[in-house]
Amino acid sequence: MQIKHPHEMYKEPRSRRVRILVVGFFVLMINAGYLATFREVSTFYFLNVMLHIILGLMLIVPFVRYAYQYLQQDVRFGKGFGKMMGNLGFAAMTLGFLFGLIVLFRGKMSREAWLLYSHIGFSVFGCLAIISSIRRAGYQISVDNVYITAGRWGLVFFIIAGMIPIIGFSVRTVFPTVNYSINNNNVAKNLMYDLAPEQVYNHFYASPASSSSKDISDTDFIYDSATCGQSGCHVGIYNQWKKSTHAVGALENTWYKSSVTTLQVDDEQSTVN
Repeated sequence: MQIKHPHEMYKEPRSRRVRILVVGFFVLMINAGYLATFREVSTFYFLNVMLHIILGLMLIVPFVRYAYQYLQQDVRFGKGFGKMMGNLGFAAMTLGFLFGLIVLFRGKMSREAWLLYSHIGFSVFGCLAIISSIRRAGYQISVDNVYITAGRWGLVFFIIAGMIPIIGFSVRTVFPTVNYSINNNNVAKNLMYDLAPEQVYNHFYASPASSSSKDISDTDFIYDSATCGQSGCHVGIYNQWKKSTHAVGALENTWYKSSVTTLQVDDEQSTVN
């Protein structure tokens, strides 16, 4: 089989599809940077979530096809390091896709957050490794070819996508606002008119319960739910509970927590107005 020089891809019909694949990955990287930074309840945010899912699914098959073709033919131009990074990048991106599919079908549960983090970690490393490999291969071919162009712009978009969450988290740290956490608003507190003020504004709101010290108690002596199953006294009940949605805290869901925060802010603003 005749192996063509990489810069000849521009002359082949597949070159347009390759460029579309590369541009799709650029968009996906920026989209991922946005999702890693913002967790707002807005149409734009949820459209980006859908874009991430749809674009990721659309890129799986073309990526596997052309990346495998690159590893079989052109990665040799990158020599030892380029070949190693190409193979590592391909393996990491494949794992990133697989973990992404698992997260898509299972959902982001607090007990399985490692699935989401694995998807992010493998995808980030895979992108960086692939970019490094094609840049090294491109520089060994000629001064101007398809791999140099793709690698250069890939690195630019990778840095931009990485800077988005860094800048976002830095701004939140330097200029924190009350909207970043759940707070009991005055509207709900006013509904507890039949309770004494010390009950409404204590740490146990909205429950009328309290402690003798009127403060939060040390929880080190309280056993967690797993001990119910380990002790052998409530194994059946514990297993049923663990598989149900009752085992998951509502506010551990990022989207639900954002919805609650937005609802509280809207209620407070409507009360003031």
